[in-house]
Amino acid sequence: MGTYSGPLGKPESTMAFALTPEREQQVDDIITRYPTRRAALIPVLWVCQKQNSWISPEVIDYVAARLEISAAAVKGVVTFYTMFHEHEVGENVVWVCRTLSCDLRGAKAVQEHLEERFGCHAGGTSKNGKFSLFKAECLAACGQGPMIQVNDRYFENLDLTKLDQILDAYEKNGAEAAEKQFADTAVYNGHVAPPGMEPPPARPSVGAPAAQKPASIAPPKPASIAPPKPASIAPPPKPASVAPPASAPPAAARPAPKATLVGMPAVGASSPPPADTAAAPAAEDTTTDDAKKGEE
Repeated sequence: MGTYSGPLGKPESTMAFALTPEREQQVDDIITRYPTRRAALIPVLWVCQKQNSWISPEVIDYVAARLEISAAAVKGVVTFYTMFHEHEVGENVVWVCRTLSCDLRGAKAVQEHLEERFGCHAGGTSKNGKFSLFKAECLAACGQGPMIQVNDRYFENLDLTKLDQILDAYEKNGAEAAEKQFADTAVYNGHVAPPGMEPPPARPSVGAPAAQKPASIAPPKPASIAPPKPASIAPPPKPASVAPPASAPPAAARPAPKATLVGMPAVGASSPPPADTAAAPAAEDTTTDDAKKGEE
């Protein structure tokens, strides 16, 4: 049982889940690495799942109180990531990759073999409680398929004989012994270096004879290549000069117009004759009547 102050200043609450003293210290160290307590949520959940094997409602309450956030915020993260288990699982969790790269190399046969051996389909747990089986869309080992992940270890380039050897070791000797047995062939996918894959030893302290450095070899200088000169292009030829067209000769002078009656417009030689004009009025007869009678 553990007692912690609840989020948002709520009174202390007693919860049914508590970490061991060693893991409590691990959580304290994790929290100091982040600017806020909420930022440590995922690594703290990992620590709890390592101990409890799944994220129970009691674990959610514990983490919420420990990090001073709401239980809903913790639940949202747990339900988002598939590697946080919301239900009880077996002692060992087996993921079989079924994406295309592994499927082309026999992943389906691996899954069917595991289902037959465990007596359950993907998503279930074996009858003896030793294994839970899940399908993964991709485990990022596309060049080494078919492969499985057991807890935090990758086992790649499998055949059914090798697969059974690995599972026998987990079932009979436990996870720790199996990981040591296959340390030379497994790839670790966790946070702590597995046995046989520790980091290299520290460098010698100051004053110790320095190891002889290999002779430095100057890299060859690349041959200088003069850039090609652009080909000279002659300017385009000048357009041929074209003499302007000769001016047209002046039009022939028209003949002088003929004499016309006073008041009539002049008519050119080539003009049609004027329309018929009215006859000039007859001169008024001024002979008196007496003269006309004498002539008679």
